[in-house]
Amino acid sequence: MSEFKKTNKTKITRLPNRGSYDKDTIYKILDEALYCTVAYSLNNQAFQIPTGFCRIDNTLYIHGSVGSHYMRLIAEQQMPVCISVTLMDGIVLARSAFHHSVNYRSVIIFGKPTKVMDEKELYTAMGSIYRKNVSWPVE
Repeated sequence: MSEFKKTNKTKITRLPNRGSYDKDTIYKILDEALYCTVAYSLNNQAFQIPTGFCRIDNTLYIHGSVGSHYMRLIAEQQMPVCISVTLMDGIVLARSAFHHSVNYRSVIIFGKPTKVMDEKELYTAMGSIYRKNVSWPVE
């Protein structure tokens, strides 16, 4: 079992036994999810943008237009981002509102994005994002 390194940013502090650093577990969540949220800060203002994404090996590709202001900005300035992915598995209803809960799996990724410049890599990533988000009818 291969795990991601724990850091001050990634160490789970509340109910740590419910979290996992296992690469296979994290990759399964990333591969199942349809979109992610990219968060960044600009001029002391937090921003959070939902977008499509895919994982190829150990690289996460986020979808964005070359005309998108925030995509150009975070890539050109190597701005730190926080990417979150969440899968909602169920809502737990209890007699008491205090005991209501939500069952979910999530992944949080910290990094500095770079623009994909290689045309083959770009088309491979875009094809993967497209296939992930399109369901084909079974005949």
